[in-house]
Amino acid sequence: MIAGSVGSYLAYLPLVRSPLTQIVPGVSGVTAAILAPNSGHSPRTVDDAVALDHAGVFVPMPPSESASVLNRRPREECWYRLIFQNTGIEQHRIILDLIWRFYDYAALYTPQADGGWIETLCGSSVSSQDPRVTRRWVAFELSLPADQPLTVYLHVRDYQRLPAQFFYWPDSTAFMAWERFVFIQHFLFFGLWSGIMVHALFHYAMGRQRFQLYYVGFLFFLGSLEFFGSGLYQLVMSWPERFPIEIIIGIIGAAGLFFLCQFARHYLDAAHEIPRVDRLLRYLCLIPVCVLIEVFLCLWPRAAHFSLQSVMLTVTVFFILMMGISVMRWKAGCHRSGFLLLSFLPYTLTLLLWVFIGPDTVVRDDEVRFAMQIGLALQLVLLTLATAWQHRLLLARNLQLQTNYSARLEKEVDERTRQLTSLSEDLSLMVNDRNRLLSLIGHDLRGPAGSLQALTRILADNPGRFSMRELADLADEIAHACTLQIELLNNLLVWGCAGSAVGSGKGGLPEMADIRTEIVEVCRLLGWTARVKRIEMINDVPASLRAMIAPPHLQVILRNLVVNAIKFTPSGGRIVVSAEAKKTGHIEICVTDSGVGIPPARLAQLLKGPVKSMPGTNEEKGVGFGLSLCRDLAHAARGKLAIQSKEGEGTTVILTVSAAAGTAKTSLDLRDHITALPASPECRLSVDSEPVHAARDA
Repeated sequence: MIAGSVGSYLAYLPLVRSPLTQIVPGVSGVTAAILAPNSGHSPRTVDDAVALDHAGVFVPMPPSESASVLNRRPREECWYRLIFQNTGIEQHRIILDLIWRFYDYAALYTPQADGGWIETLCGSSVSSQDPRVTRRWVAFELSLPADQPLTVYLHVRDYQRLPAQFFYWPDSTAFMAWERFVFIQHFLFFGLWSGIMVHALFHYAMGRQRFQLYYVGFLFFLGSLEFFGSGLYQLVMSWPERFPIEIIIGIIGAAGLFFLCQFARHYLDAAHEIPRVDRLLRYLCLIPVCVLIEVFLCLWPRAAHFSLQSVMLTVTVFFILMMGISVMRWKAGCHRSGFLLLSFLPYTLTLLLWVFIGPDTVVRDDEVRFAMQIGLALQLVLLTLATAWQHRLLLARNLQLQTNYSARLEKEVDERTRQLTSLSEDLSLMVNDRNRLLSLIGHDLRGPAGSLQALTRILADNPGRFSMRELADLADEIAHACTLQIELLNNLLVWGCAGSAVGSGKGGLPEMADIRTEIVEVCRLLGWTARVKRIEMINDVPASLRAMIAPPHLQVILRNLVVNAIKFTPSGGRIVVSAEAKKTGHIEICVTDSGVGIPPARLAQLLKGPVKSMPGTNEEKGVGFGLSLCRDLAHAARGKLAIQSKEGEGTTVILTVSAAAGTAKTSLDLRDHITALPASPECRLSVDSEPVHAARDA
């Protein structure tokens, strides 16, 4: 667009600078007269104007340095008489140009051979659908008869100003070439504007950034400003005379400045990086308000010229300040502010050119306006490059964020997959253990139940054949079977409760248990079993030694450990239960036997979960989850279980739990005292009788 406009301008520049374009009044062959607005006459029709002309009311039109004169009051009107001399012998066509000014209403009256008049119209209030509208762009085309003058009358009405000069084009083809240049210029500008607008809308749809939204708003108002400011709106609509079009142009321009300032704020991200620059940009947002105030001065025709100059000066100051802020951000390390600096520079230079040269000289006005349009096009191109570069950075950042998120998500998925796989494996092991455990429990429950059923059936069928001693033996068998079955059920119940507490994390603080009291109770319960196998069981636990564990749990642990010790200790063996307080605030409870010991391979599996029970020294059977139950109960009390064993020499199971407050020193003193005393009868059991029943571990 820029290259095409510059090329078109260079091609058509001779038309503007050539002698064929002349200013009226002041050119030979054209006589101009005017009926001034303050003459006291107000002709309504062309016939009234002709009559006043014959009466000598029209006066010669004085030379003027300005293309228009401001009105004394709104909507003034004026009549002009123009006489064109044709010294040639052929008829030719000329152009009367209103110098690219857009007046509210202009009517040219050309005489006809029958004495009537042909009316040709142009202006912002004239509909483009009116058949009387001129075919030329703000100009009238006339046909001069051969070797005789042509007298025409021009009637102009406008809210602010009336023409003081005209362009006279002796050759209409030159004007039409210049007209084509103007249309090409506008076509190229709006073609560039449309492409940039589509580009900006696409970027906003992709990025949804606020600076992109404000840039779209700025482009919209800029296109509207060019559409109304260049007069292209006259091709599609008419404007009412009672309201100046300059007000609408000023409002659109102020809105465009506001959106441009907001675009710069969010593009530079001044609010997050440099608050001082953001405050300056906020103050700059007040400049469009000043522009609005200056624009509304156009409602008073005498202030229109001052209003136009002040608006252009304010806009120039606005762009200079924007360039200064861009320099500040660039020095602060914001490289994207260089785009804004380059974008504002061309248009700012053309604004300065307009302010210092002035807009009223005919040729310079057209050239300066064209230079401003070129500067505006350069600004649009550079701003679009700036937004495209920032959009690319946003895309790169979003892509990096998406890549990081995808990598993190994949890592989380892998971690969850590993966790689910591990849980699935654990669940499979738990299901297998449960099935095996249920099978063993069913087998062990079925054994005592079958024995009870058989014994009770024998008693029911032949109650009179048994002696009192045989009945007593049968009663002992039944009692022992019931005891084993109840013990098994109690262990299952305690294990289930402990597992629920540990699994849910709601076990709470453990209760306090007296270790010696609990081991005495265990010795009392299992004394009969130890007597059967002639095993000596020694309680070497000091008095007043207390641990942070629920007493029922501690009793279940000790009972299972002692039952296991009895099970795997041969007749004549020895079991010692001891306890010692450590300086670390823990208590170690040891159950030591002189049994067969545990093979290393089996020792590694015992604390992992339920295992298949091995027969005892007297072929005692068990379920295989006693140690698992002890481990879970120890874990519920925030303790641990350890096993030390050597095959053929015996086993020591160590239970470590937290000591109750104030236990350590007292327990050590009592321990020293107790070991010096002989074992009491309740602490030392020696059984010589022959075994009758097999002990079972829990």
